[in-house]
Formats: sequence, structure tokens, C-alpha cells
Amino acid sequence: MKKMRRATIAPAVLLGCLFALLPVEASGHAQAGSTAIDPALQEQLGGAEPEQIVSVLAFLHDQGDIERLHRRLRVDRADRRTRNREVVRTLRDTADLSQRRLVAHLQQLQRVGRIVRFEPMWIANCIRIDAAPEEIEALALHPDVKHVFHNAEIEPVRSVGDEPNAARRRNEMAAAADVPPLNPGGLAGAVPPGIAAVNAPDVWAMGIQGSGVVVASLDSGVDGAHPALGMRWRGHAPGFTNHPQWSWFDPVTNTTQPTEFDQSSHGTHTMGTILGGAPGQSVGVAPKAQWIHAAVIDRVDIPTTAADAMLALQWVVDPDGDPDTVLDVPQICSNAWGLTSSHGYPECDQLFWSFLDNAQAAGVLMLFAAGNEGVVGLRRPADRATDAYRSFAVGAIDPHQADWPVPLFSSRGPTFCTAGGSEATKPDLAAPGVSILSSIKNGAYATRQGTSMAVPHVAGVAALMLEACPELTPETVIDILIETAVDLGTPGKNNQTGHGMVDAHAAVLQAINGCGIRITLPDGAPVAVAPGESVTFEVHINETNETLVPESAVLMVRTNRGPFVEHPLAEIDQGVFQAELFGRGCGDTLEFFVRAEGSEGSVRTVPASAPEELLLAEVGVVVDGEVFGEGFQNGLPANWSASGLWAIGQSCPVPGECPAGDGDEPDSTPWAYYGQPSTCTYDTGTQTTGDLISAPITLPQVAGETAITLEFCYALETEGSPMFDRALFSVAGGQETQLPDAFLWTTYTEDLTAYAGQTIQLRWRFDSIDGVLNNFRGWHVKNVRITGGIIACEEPTCPADLNLDGAVNVLDLLELLGAWGACADECPADLTRDGVVNVLDLLELLGAWGPCE
Repeated sequence: MKKMRRATIAPAVLLGCLFALLPVEASGHAQAGSTAIDPALQEQLGGAEPEQIVSVLAFLHDQGDIERLHRRLRVDRADRRTRNREVVRTLRDTADLSQRRLVAHLQQLQRVGRIVRFEPMWIANCIRIDAAPEEIEALALHPDVKHVFHNAEIEPVRSVGDEPNAARRRNEMAAAADVPPLNPGGLAGAVPPGIAAVNAPDVWAMGIQGSGVVVASLDSGVDGAHPALGMRWRGHAPGFTNHPQWSWFDPVTNTTQPTEFDQSSHGTHTMGTILGGAPGQSVGVAPKAQWIHAAVIDRVDIPTTAADAMLALQWVVDPDGDPDTVLDVPQICSNAWGLTSSHGYPECDQLFWSFLDNAQAAGVLMLFAAGNEGVVGLRRPADRATDAYRSFAVGAIDPHQADWPVPLFSSRGPTFCTAGGSEATKPDLAAPGVSILSSIKNGAYATRQGTSMAVPHVAGVAALMLEACPELTPETVIDILIETAVDLGTPGKNNQTGHGMVDAHAAVLQAINGCGIRITLPDGAPVAVAPGESVTFEVHINETNETLVPESAVLMVRTNRGPFVEHPLAEIDQGVFQAELFGRGCGDTLEFFVRAEGSEGSVRTVPASAPEELLLAEVGVVVDGEVFGEGFQNGLPANWSASGLWAIGQSCPVPGECPAGDGDEPDSTPWAYYGQPSTCTYDTGTQTTGDLISAPITLPQVAGETAITLEFCYALETEGSPMFDRALFSVAGGQETQLPDAFLWTTYTEDLTAYAGQTIQLRWRFDSIDGVLNNFRGWHVKNVRITGGIIACEEPTCPADLNLDGAVNVLDLLELLGAWGACADECPADLTRDGVVNVLDLLELLGAWGPCE
């Protein structure tokens, strides 16, 4: 190693000479010496051991003119899809073209062991490099490198001490209280004071709860099985179930399913405040929003750095890796992390933090916790005051006291982290942050306090605003939050509460009033259409600061993924329209959306991301039928998982008949069994736990009065108390139900109608709690069935009635003659189903002439 240390001095000199000889056009910005190294990093390199590995971020000269592009997109009133696509493509192309020479050089250095690792990024044109100090100093001379920073560690804005007090006791009582909900949607429990203080229930009463909005966070992970959060994970949405990487990002340990990594549940708690709700407690501001998450903060003994945050935001702005899609991209990103001066971050350097600005330019609203350092000042990057929008920092107030005082821990301004070093007022807004009740891991709830608890309230309010007006830009959302805030303390913006306390109701009303036109479907959209018939549904179009362009209100429909056909809406009252959806052939799939234009150029659709996301209806009749069935005849089914003692077989049979399913004779089909076949008990001498989890199951939409019902047969023998043994069934991410002991086969039934249209997984979880008194039979499960209203096709009673008018006549004859010849795809006139309309079909039609019976 000593020989290598001596040899590395020469490469630094040689590299400097070599790069000096490169053509000038390779980089017009090259600077001699090590001026590219940030002073804080230079100090660190000077104090490091020669062989110590230091992680740095090397920013290249060409960063792409995102500011200019951003301004143009705002002037052009670009929609979210266009904004995201143009910014992401520009960032990707810039990095791809300008990094090639440096990447090739780094690959060569890595091959000979001169650097440990490197990772190119594009959210900013930057490369993470881990190497010894002398190699970093040599790389700083590369003509493509503009500046080199320390890859500083980041940490959560930790909740502060939350000693028992009157406010906390009130919260805990509210969490346990079995009282009617104050909000719609079946959310259990009383609304916590923080949610009430931001006026979220007033917005819920308007029918707005965050539907259609996706919120991201960078934190310590999220308990994906928590009843308040599980079914709100975007990974359960249709189209996303086979792509968990679009909704969960873990570059540290590469997990694929939501998990909380922090003992104090920082990430689970903050996400709960954003959108937690039924079937768990009502702890979230926007309970019908969905979430994705990047687990990059405070990973116990695994340091997380600014590079991890950069990779996370690179994922956030394009989760599926396709710039041409926007359905995967969240509208909001809540951040409860930051750096303190001890981390050695660059002093107010805008280049270092450009990745945050690029994420917002791509259409993702970036929100930050101010910090819990009180008068010491704000965390970075919350202290940045580039302009009114960057970085938008949220301080805390106490919602339990009438005057909403600012707690001592909430970071105060001013800040001098401005472009010119002048003083600026911070934070920008305030929200509840004292004794905030929310979700924690293992399905529990607890109170926490800190600005980490405040910023999720604002993220939830933004989600409500974006349901009300989906095309609001991040800058417009911030403008409205500022303009509608309740002024606190010194009039005007101050260094304790910024512009004041967030007000969800006022913000949503202003969002609606400035939305141009707004489309809503008050009764929803149809999910089934009978063959040969039509179904109508109501569309409301409200004009605010724009008027509706005449004849622009249309229903766009395509059949079986064919071309879209435009159908004008019929106005039946002022602002009230009727859409009509026609069903032709049984089994057809109709995809559709509503579209309208405003007088100032706004275009609105329902769904908001149409035509990428569409409403869906099937042509057929609704009948009760089996949606899903599993009898375990072939062992553990495909895509199911079993852990602990769970196994499929016929060991340790149970007396009696299984009344669920098809009523088969006892033990004629296998079952899932939690226990040891050799002893027919779950006594292993130690605590034993295990999960049986089904494959994803997509449930149908509910049509008419139909319901979706789950049933399975089970037998259970334990110590008889959940204090000692737990046998828990749940829809994964939903409320867990402790099943009672049953010594004979017994049927368990649950109504799943609330999950209609969603993709779910079923979970059976056993936990012996301890390793004693476990000589009981355990748990048997068999014949799992889900029934509900399915859309089916019935053979037509009069197939020759081609125009469906109830009679076979000359009109049908003309239609048959018009289709004469070879058929393509669906061909109703091909009565003999031989692929061609010919004389045989003519004979069939003439034979059925007259009224249909």
C-alpha cells in the first residue's frame, strides 16, 4: 500500500498536464489547480488519512438550462405531463452527453483499483465518486468538472421529547375512543386536533379528500401493512401491482415492499399525517390520496447521504423510468430531513442543491420541515431562500391551544442563505407540530412532535387542493398556501410562523376559484353497460375564472382499445351535462374520459391524467359469481408466499365438514396449516411467527346493488387469548381481525365491497407471542372464495336482430348485406361464426324473420 500511496502523487500531476493539453472546445470552463474543490471538502481532505475513502459529488459544467426551460413552460401554461417530460428529458440528455468522457475515465480508474465506486446521476449533472483524497484532488482537475462537494450525511428532522401532558392524553383518548367519525368515508375514530386545526373536515364535507393525487416522501420507510396506510400505497393500484419498484424505492437494502426501518417510525408517522385513514384511525389530512416512498433517511447503522437523496428524487420525478408517462409521478414530495452545520455542507451553494429545484421544475411540489433547532436556525435545505418557492419551509404551532403558539423547538429565521447573502424571512408557513397523533409501525398509533409532524399537514392540504384543481403548478399551490394562510404573531411574514397557519378550506376554495373550469362526476361513472343498451351519467362543469368553450364538452370513448370516438355532452341545466355510454357487443371493454376546454386555454379531463388513465366499463349483464377461488389442490399456489410453519397438505385433519366453498366432504381437499405435521402442534420450544399471503387479486367494480364477499373455512386451536397467541386475518394493509378458536371447520366471512376496483392481497398471520404452552393444534385454512357481481355475457336470444330493435326485418337484412364478405374482429352479421358473411348467414336471417321472442 505504501508503494501505491507514493505512486498516486504522479497521476495528479500527469492528469493536470494531460487535461491541459486537451482541446479547448472540450470544455470552455476548465480551471487549473484544485479551485473546483469546495472549501469545506478541501478542509476534510486535508485532515483525512492518505488511504481514507472519501465520498464526493462531482458536478459537471453543463447542467442544462432548466431555469430557462422552466420559465418557458410556465409561460406556455404547459400541463403536468408536458412539464415533466420536457424537464426529465433535458436532464437525462444533458447528463448522457456531457458525462461520457468522465465516465470512461472513471471506469478505467476503477479497473485499476484507483477509485472504490462511482455512480452517475441526472437529476443534477453529477457523479458520486468514492476514492482516496489524492485521487479526488486529481479528478477535480478534469476539464468537465465544475465543482466537487463532500457527499454529506443527511438525517431526519427528529421528533423532540413528547412528555405526557394534557394534550397528549386527549389525543390518546381520541385514538381509543369508539365514537362516530367526524369525516366521511368510514374513517374510524375522532379527528385529531391537528387535522381539525387546518380545517380539513370542512374540505371533506365538500366531497374532496385527495382522490387522484399521489404524494411521495423521503424518510425512514413506511409500514405498508398498517391499517391506516396499507391500501393507500400506490403499489396496490391497478397497473402498478406487478411493478412495486414504481411505488417503493430502497437503494440501501433493495427491498421491494414497504417497510418501516426506524424504531421510532418516523416515516410511518409522517405519512399517516398526510393521508392516513380507513380502515385505520382518521389521522390524515387527505385520506383518499395515494402514496409512494423512498426509504433513504436514517437507516439505523447504514449512513445515508446527499447522494441517496439525489437518487431518491431522481426516482420520484420518473418512477417507471419512462419520461412519456406521468401517471407514476407524484404531485407532491414531503421532506422531513436536512443537514446541520456539523455535516460539512457547502455554504448556501445553489449548485449543490440544484437537484431539488430540478425536481420542482419537473412538476413535483417540494416541501421541507424547518427543523427543530429553535433560535439556532433552520436546517438546510429548508433555510434556502432562492425565491418565494425554494425551498418552501414549514414551522410548527401547537394546535391544542387557542392562540396556536409556536413551540420552543420550531426553527426560526432569519436566513442568509440567499443568492446574494442578504437576510430573508423564514420559515414560509406554519402547521400543527405539537403532540400530533399518527400511525407508527406494527399497526399502532402514537403522538410525536416536531416540524417533521408539521410539514405533512401542508403536504396533505396540497393534495386536497390538487384534487380540486389537478393542473395547479407547484408555484401556484405555494402562492395559494401563502395567500390563504391565517396570519399569526407579528403582522405579515415573520421569522416564527412565516406567512401564518395553513388553512385547507380557504386554500381549496381559492384553488377552485382560479381553476378555469372544473369537471366533476357527482355520481361517479358507470362500470357496466347492457348489450345493445346505453347508460347515462351526470357531468358537472363549473366555470370560475374562465368560461366553457361551446361544444368542447365531450365524452371520449374507445372500444376494445380501438380509436377514440367523440360524443358531445348534452346540457340539461346550467353547468349540468349528461353523458351517454353505449354498449354494443357483449364482452366489449369501453374505456372513456370526459374532456372540456376553458376560454383562456385550460383543458380539463376526468380522470385528470387522461388519456393515460381512463375510466372503464364492460358490456354485459351483472350476475353473482365467483371472482376468485383457491382450494390448494396443487400445493402452494403461484405467487403466494408462506413463512414460519405455514405449509399446504392434509396433515392433522380437522373433524366436521367445511361449509365454505363447494361443500365438499371433510378432508377431501388440502388445506393450509400452521403447525408441525409431526406433532400436530405449533410447539417448537421458541416463539414462532409466520404469514400466509395470497397473490394479488383484482376485485371488480361494484355495479348496482351487488356486494363483494370473502369466505374461507378455518379451524383454530390456541391458548385461547390474543394475549398469548394471535391468529390474525386481514386484507394486506387493512385492519387485522383476531379469529376466535374453532375446533371444527367454521366459515369466516368478510364484506370486501369497500375494496371494489382495487387489487388486494389476503394475509393470515400467526404469532405464538412466546415459546411456552404451545402444544395446541394451530390453524387450518381451506376453500378461499370471493364472490360478487361479475359482468357476464349471455347468448343472444335473437342473434339475427342485428340492429337490436326487437325484430328481424329489412333493416337487419340491409346491415347483413353491408357486412358481406370476410369478417374482421367482431362481426355480428356472421351468424354462422365461420369468419365470413355469406349466403349461409342470409339464410339464417331469413329463417328468423319477424318479431323476436
